[in-house]
Amino acid sequence: MKKICCLLLCAIPIVVFGKDTIGIRNITNAYKVKSESYTHNSDSIFILNGNWKEESEKYLYNVQFDVFKKVNSEKKNDFFYLGENCYLGIVFSRFQITLGRKLFENSSKNLKSYKDGSEGIGVETQITKNFKLKFQFVDYYRAYPLLEKNFMINPEVEKTNNGNRIRHGFSVDYETETFYASLFIKYLNLKNWGLLSKDDPYLKDSGDGDYIYHTGVSLRKTIFNLSLGMDAILSRGLDKATYNPYRQENSIPISGELVTLSLDFEYKFFSTHFHVFLPDRDKRNKEGELLETGFIGMGSYPGNSFLISQYLNYYPTGWITQNGMEKQEAIYLGRNNSLWAYMEMSFVIKQFQLTLKYDYFIPYKVSDSSTGTISVKREDFEKFFVAEETIALRYGDKGAYFLEVQASRMISTSEKPIVGNHALVQGGIWF
Repeated sequence: MKKICCLLLCAIPIVVFGKDTIGIRNITNAYKVKSESYTHNSDSIFILNGNWKEESEKYLYNVQFDVFKKVNSEKKNDFFYLGENCYLGIVFSRFQITLGRKLFENSSKNLKSYKDGSEGIGVETQITKNFKLKFQFVDYYRAYPLLEKNFMINPEVEKTNNGNRIRHGFSVDYETETFYASLFIKYLNLKNWGLLSKDDPYLKDSGDGDYIYHTGVSLRKTIFNLSLGMDAILSRGLDKATYNPYRQENSIPISGELVTLSLDFEYKFFSTHFHVFLPDRDKRNKEGELLETGFIGMGSYPGNSFLISQYLNYYPTGWITQNGMEKQEAIYLGRNNSLWAYMEMSFVIKQFQLTLKYDYFIPYKVSDSSTGTISVKREDFEKFFVAEETIALRYGDKGAYFLEVQASRMISTSEKPIVGNHALVQGGIWF
């Protein structure tokens, strides 16, 4: 243990983790949301976090964890979370074997708030200086739960449904100082995990045989102070369903596409990040019957907005969450194919840092007929939108101490007004 991190007064969504540390945090959090009714919430949370990492010629380990307790809440008490990485490994001459949780590098290259990875057994080999092959032989998929994305979610939403499932994966990565490319495949057999995998009453124990796989490419290029990134992912699979005369089979094909674009710029005291997440739509006939399901995502919640992600728990597309495959056209607990745009600007002057963030979600329109393709036409989207604005002011030295004040508000259209506010004061010291 090289450092001890003690955060004196803190409220999330922004969580600070140190390298090779063990830390204790006390969190006080308050927010309010108003739609048809008024809701106010305030919590005090005690957190212990740690991070130990070492690598040698024969073994390696990277252990990160969070333990927390809500002091004044009867609904949610003691919880244990693994960090982004928590694995042990054995190093051989040509490859290494890892056991535990390990982050996929390609998941967060272009969008740092999105995390996905393997929780099981994996093998990696460095083919050349720039090429690396990775295999995930056994992956017990759980949607990669993380403390900073889950700590305020309703326990019933967060609770992982029991059931059998397994995921396998493969990727080949190429990386230089200015260019990164990754080609990957992830296959998930849902077996009997989740409500949508138990449509056949005769197969409730073994499941319907639902499955989904992702095939994609991730690219990132850096030119001086500018970085450009793109992800293109195809999701294919099958969701067994009840009989429908408009479909030839008693199942709904999963046939979706996702395109993401990102731009990062840094120059002296200023930095900015812009990200666009655009999935396709569900395919429907003229009677409005669902013929094909659009894109279904995997991994953690992709964004980092507090009220939209943890209060509304709104995903910008169908998702394989901790409860299995979920698809719901709603705002609260919605898993609705939507355009999501995220922008962040940061200014650093000596020991001060000012950060502005903006998240914007607008769902596709659910019409009687849809081709199921990606669209950027305004008439293909709902009039309704939901957005969150955040401002944060931070003072301190990295690795020594800090004090931060943050405020955010959630806004929406006047036709379906949903508004919310969130504030925090966060402070810490390392010694």
